[in-house]
Amino acid sequence: MQLCKIFNLKAAQPFHADKTAKPPKEVDIDLWLGAAPEDKAFVYASKGWLYYWDFCNGDMMNDCVHQTDIARWLIGETYPKSAHCFGGHFGFDDDREVPDTQFATLEFDDKIVTIENGQNMQYMAKTPMAMRDTDEFPLWQHNSTKVEIYGSDGLMMVGRHGGGWQVFTNAGEVVTQAHGRFPDEPHKENLYKCLQSRERPNADVEVGHISCLWVHLANISYKLGGRTLKFDPKTETCDDADANKLLKRIYRKSYEVPDKV
Repeated sequence: MQLCKIFNLKAAQPFHADKTAKPPKEVDIDLWLGAAPEDKAFVYASKGWLYYWDFCNGDMMNDCVHQTDIARWLIGETYPKSAHCFGGHFGFDDDREVPDTQFATLEFDDKIVTIENGQNMQYMAKTPMAMRDTDEFPLWQHNSTKVEIYGSDGLMMVGRHGGGWQVFTNAGEVVTQAHGRFPDEPHKENLYKCLQSRERPNADVEVGHISCLWVHLANISYKLGGRTLKFDPKTETCDDADANKLLKRIYRKSYEVPDKV
């Protein structure tokens, strides 16, 4: 295959913050903020943690990273050679810090991976709950959380929430397919067994780290105005000093995480 596309195109709403909002007295806001700065305390009452860099890397990290993990598993890739991302506030005129629309490109030796993330696609939807444990396939063109793999002889559509997968010819014929099932129960069972056996789980921490890295590199490129970042997997650093500064967050005093834990 030459191209893999990851999608996270959602039907969301604009976000407006109330910066005068105060958290309830029973909430330890210092503990809740953690490493985030004190002037972001209003985020708790505004229920807006998803929309601020100090709490979340936007929906690309909140939700799209799940599809990124699936894609990485399917195509067998680890570290990209380079990453590039651009986007902005195109869907909503609201108060979010993070972009509502992003497009990222990751380069590998023999393929390209793209990530399309958007918040104002009202015609897109995740695989419905009622369909996730059935032998039905999503309506792919309106599926929010799919992965598309483009090979030399066919196109593979893969669902995230138990949606299964199908492979199509250029005539639109299905040549092979498999139904899916919602995976939470097997994941939980695997984790519980590994807690007892001390074996590594199917989704070990290093697996999650590399999948998250794809998204972090995309967000760093976006923050730097869409610079193309060349990545060194041996040092896990970029060829850009500004980018390397963003590989680690700024911690508030008393909530620092040391380089070696």
